[in-house]
Amino acid sequence: MTLAGHPLQSNLADEVNQRLIRIMALVGLLGSALIGMSTGSLALIAANRSIVRQSDQISASISTFLQAESSKSEQQRMVQLYRSQTVSPDTDSLDQLVVFDGSGQVLLSSRPSLVGRSLAELLQRGDLGDGVDRASLRCFAQPTPGCRLASRSFHLPWQRTQTEWRLLNQLSFDATPRETRYLVLMTFNAEATNLLVFQQMLLLASLSILILGSLLTVLTLTLKQSLLPGLHQVAETDGLTGLANRRTFMEISEKMLNRGLDEGLPFVLTVIDIDFFKRVNDTYGHVCGDAVLKAVAQQIRVSVRERDLVGRLGGEEFGLVLSSSTTTADSILERVRQQVEASQIDWEGEPVKVTISLGAASSEHLDHSLDHLYAAADTALYQAKSEGRNRVRWAAAPRPASSSANNPSPPQTDRR
Repeated sequence: MTLAGHPLQSNLADEVNQRLIRIMALVGLLGSALIGMSTGSLALIAANRSIVRQSDQISASISTFLQAESSKSEQQRMVQLYRSQTVSPDTDSLDQLVVFDGSGQVLLSSRPSLVGRSLAELLQRGDLGDGVDRASLRCFAQPTPGCRLASRSFHLPWQRTQTEWRLLNQLSFDATPRETRYLVLMTFNAEATNLLVFQQMLLLASLSILILGSLLTVLTLTLKQSLLPGLHQVAETDGLTGLANRRTFMEISEKMLNRGLDEGLPFVLTVIDIDFFKRVNDTYGHVCGDAVLKAVAQQIRVSVRERDLVGRLGGEEFGLVLSSSTTTADSILERVRQQVEASQIDWEGEPVKVTISLGAASSEHLDHSLDHLYAAADTALYQAKSEGRNRVRWAAAPRPASSSANNPSPPQTDRR
């Protein structure tokens, strides 16, 4: 991008590009994390539903063979068979299966050593594992008012085991109808669930990073090619004259001066002010004043070279940086002054003419410091105003002879 014909950019372009890249990267990471978490949650819900279905099937089978009045040894073999059976490689394996009777005693168990022991004893010793809901199980062994056995639990990724229990109520119609209560406790090894959730989260997060990264890269390039140049133009230029605004002028001027310091090149900084601009506004109005500002900006722009930097510093004041020696710059500045003096604009049938005063400072006589050159040029501009306006004045060195013949006017101190 060129700024008012100048090839250098202000720091704004780099700042916007860096912020855009950071924003896009953050959006991509957050999007990938959300997709991974959502996928992991869905996988976890699916795994819990699978365990619930498996638990329902096991408890239904146990209810069937309890009603069949098979022998205790046959029932025990059935329980141990469920313990050793694997549904599929990607499902959780059944670690423990225990059936309690209504009194809280172990009736059947995949661990034969638990048969005949009480639920209270097993809970106290922790023989049922850490994943059981002790309060709910105590409600089964010692029912009290307000105590209710929870129907099921939910497995979380950081839990190593998943525990499910089902309450069975068996009706018998012998001499007198009666109801027998059983509790089926099932503990599953959750490694398969955890591994499945982790794999799906990792897979989807990787795919989302790839997809979102591609989309965001395309979006970033599109913004940089279509939108950002316009934003840079708006942020870096003066809306009325199309020249560099003050912030951009100062940034690019400093870059030019630093380059001149490194390469040993001379630079001249000039501050330009429209003479009696307030009088134009008061006489013809601010709309005419804006037209004068645009006309002067155009005259300055066409009177200098492509590599020179022109900016509007504010109000009726302009800035100019010339990559040239003092002698060459003096000729250019005198040409600028004469061009503006010779031009006019027609405002409602009446010609409006203005002149400019210029204060210049050269790195040949000072240094390449922007602050020093700007302060010296501003002082020189004040001198040009006080000596009668419509002239070029130099700081820290006599003005060359080519600029000696300026229109004399009575000394003035007003810079307006």
